[in-house]
Amino acid sequence: MEEALQVRLPRIAPVSFSSYDILEAALARVGERFTQESAQLERYGFKCRVRMSESSVDIRVEERGQQICGLRVRFADSFGEDKLAVNFAWPRITSDGINGWVAAAWDPASNEAKLKYTDFSLATSGRGEALISADDFFDVLWGKIVDFIERRAR
Repeated sequence: MEEALQVRLPRIAPVSFSSYDILEAALARVGERFTQESAQLERYGFKCRVRMSESSVDIRVEERGQQICGLRVRFADSFGEDKLAVNFAWPRITSDGINGWVAAAWDPASNEAKLKYTDFSLATSGRGEALISADDFFDVLWGKIVDFIERRAR
């Protein structure tokens, strides 16, 4: 009966939608997930160090004390809008270059806030953009590290 009484609402972002709040929460969630999951790499001989601040999450993956790759997700003000810059590099991040970015977006299909992730390495294949949750974003980043470790082991 309750469903029958509901009216259709616009599939647009509500006035409470805040890009900055969404990105800030996503950054915190990514850092939290890396902190929770990092120990899982130890049984394969890798140490995953996580450093979090209000504006960034830095991941350092080491093998026998030597850094083999790094990942940084940080607020990037240089784009003229609220975005998170993503930088994945090996053996370490040496500059402020970026491989992708994340913006907050309203998903009309699910009628909720999501992250619009753009991976520059996949942009030419047409698979470079996706609307995802913060946990899905973590999965993508974790996957980059695992893929690198697997390629390195071959």
